[in-house]
Parts: sequence; structure tokens; C-alpha cells
Amino acid sequence: MSRLIEVKVTSNARERSCALGADGIWRVRTTKPRDAGKANEDVIDQLAEALGVAKSLLTIVSGATASRKRVRVG
Repeated sequence: MSRLIEVKVTSNARERSCALGADGIWRVRTTKPRDAGKANEDVIDQLAEALGVAKSLLTIVSGATASRKRVRVG
């Protein structure tokens, strides 16, 4: 069974971080640029580690070029 999570991404940040906010939205900060999907790759890496799932189980279903994304888990 899959579920969708909301993610707010900050690219070109000074430090990498991934945390669930009180509002239920994941906040991911990546040091990677938005160019060529590098930031999206790092977002998937960080979310997979935080959620304890394989990267292959995460898919960006909307917002691939935006800072707000929806990610399918499962």
C-alpha cells in the first residue's frame, strides 16, 4: 500500500537536513543545485534514509521542478 507525503525543498542550502515539520510536511534542505535533477536525487536519498525505506520505493509524482513536491512511498 502506498501513501503520498508532502515535501518542501530548499536547494543550494549550506547543510543537508531532512525533518518532519509539525504541520506534517517534510522539510528537506539539499546542498545540490536544481540543475539536471541533482537536487531531486538528493531529496530522494535523504527521504529514503529518514523513512528507512529503499530509494526505489520513492517516486516524485508532482512538483519535479518546483520546491513543493508530492512523493509516493511504496
